[in-house]
Amino acid sequence: MFQNLESRIGLVLGFFLIMIALISFLGYRSIQQFSRASQAIMEDNILSIRYAEAMQRHFSQIHEFHVGNVFAEKKSGETNFKPNAPYQNALLQFEAQLLLAQKNITEEKEQELIHQLQKTYRRYLTVFRDAYNTSTQNRTMEENIKLAEIEFQPLQRKIREQINQLHDINMQAIAQKTGSTQENGNSVLFYLGLIGAITLIVNILLMIFLPSYLTKPLNDLNAGIQEIIGGNYDQELTVKFHQQDEVGKLANSFNELVDKLQNYDVPQLASLRQEKQRIETLIQLNDKATIILDEHQKILHINQPALELLGVTDEEVIGTPIFKWANENELASKMMNDWAGHINIHHTRGAHQVETFIVHQNGKEETFQKITAEIKCPAENEPELIGYAISLSKISD
Repeated sequence: MFQNLESRIGLVLGFFLIMIALISFLGYRSIQQFSRASQAIMEDNILSIRYAEAMQRHFSQIHEFHVGNVFAEKKSGETNFKPNAPYQNALLQFEAQLLLAQKNITEEKEQELIHQLQKTYRRYLTVFRDAYNTSTQNRTMEENIKLAEIEFQPLQRKIREQINQLHDINMQAIAQKTGSTQENGNSVLFYLGLIGAITLIVNILLMIFLPSYLTKPLNDLNAGIQEIIGGNYDQELTVKFHQQDEVGKLANSFNELVDKLQNYDVPQLASLRQEKQRIETLIQLNDKATIILDEHQKILHINQPALELLGVTDEEVIGTPIFKWANENELASKMMNDWAGHINIHHTRGAHQVETFIVHQNGKEETFQKITAEIKCPAENEPELIGYAISLSKISD
């Protein structure tokens, strides 16, 4: 697994893709959670706070009406409490808000508190009616006032305290949930930052090491090839971290190629050098002036008699076109006569072309014979021209 270069590069790209997807997913999920949490707080606890505030407002109206009727002087024969429309509306609104708060319970202590509030509220209404209905209870106004001070006022204070507690419980819940949401947000930000930091560090390491990881074996391979081109077959390419991937296979193929070249070309080159030395020796031993050209008419070999006739040295002419010397030496000019950039041989003696020409040197006429032969290498279709051989000899002075 992950043994070839393609899979390793895919692993690196997959890592970055997973990191980007993970960061995006965590960020999107966190935003959704924060949004839902905030929405839940707004819909539940804030509604309970509004119910509590409405109950305080409506209870103030109810209690104000009760106080006004308890301490008011009654007319003759008036024995029962007669509520008016505002009072009835305040009662209905208070009880409606209390019922809504009971249906919107979100906190642990909230249900018990609302239950106690309902009991206190019912007791409060009973005490009020007892204080008001003097004829039924056979109590005087002073007794009613005393009763109100003993039970009626403490109950109304208790109701207000219980409503305030309901309000405070939900306010505290909002603060706690907001703090929890903030902690979750900080935790998510921490993990997002951690993942981002890890991704950044891996990216920096890859920027530092990945280019050399990919290019070093290729540079080593290129250097080895250049050494082989230069004739140095003692090469071996070693890759440390690419044993099983494509680069490792390329290195193994390169090393196999070098082994075969060493086993084949070194003996072949030695043999070619020996043959070249034999040919050069034969050319030098020939008493006739002899010149060997390549297919582009550049001088490859020239023996001592030819150097003396042309009046040049070996270092001057080897590797230079023979036409260069035609302009500087009459013998070379005559020798290259009718040779316009290429040799068009008419075989007058077997595979050779024989020409005779006269050269004036030092006030004398000298006759020379030139024999030119094409050098061809056997090929699949027809022989391939690879050079020329020129033999030059003096016939007479």
